[in-house]
Amino acid sequence: MFVGGAVLVVACNAKVADDGATDGDVDAQTPPRVPVVHRSVAMACSTVRPPSTGTPPSIGGATCASDADCAAGRNGRCSLWLPEPPKCTYDECLVDADCGAAHVCTCRDLKYGNDACTPAGCRVDADCGGNYCSPSYGACRNEGVADWQCHSRADECVDDADCAPSAGGEPSLCSYDRTRGLWACVPEACPL
Repeated sequence: MFVGGAVLVVACNAKVADDGATDGDVDAQTPPRVPVVHRSVAMACSTVRPPSTGTPPSIGGATCASDADCAAGRNGRCSLWLPEPPKCTYDECLVDADCGAAHVCTCRDLKYGNDACTPAGCRVDADCGGNYCSPSYGACRNEGVADWQCHSRADECVDDADCAPSAGGEPSLCSYDRTRGLWACVPEACPL
């Protein structure tokens, strides 16, 4: 319809969903909002890895006492992750191509602070049919990224902020549930 020098588009028979979206405007698989962390494009990791901090204790089974003992791979560091003894960790990758088709190169993953090849159901948002590709930490954020997965409208959460503390007061994480094929809140449970 042409009205006063402007084109006016009239939508007829549009149904508004509970979340305010209009049927036909929004793909049924699109999550209700953009996740805080998602991977819009693949990026190369930094070639510089910070040195280890602190002095690893002498614990039985240790494979290193300092970063200098870790020269067998790229950016070796003597990493301490209690209760494990100190061990050498290395950057596994710089780009996704270093990891093979079913993995993503996760830059500075949390557990050891190295670039690690992580299982992936997606590499970037474009792999998710208009949705978002985010890292899932399983049940323990400190253990690093468990895998990368697509979000969808079926998700029970988008980010950790959507998850109430467990009945015992422990924090909950928004993690990908492989059994159910969706993102859901799980109580955080890190090994001692």
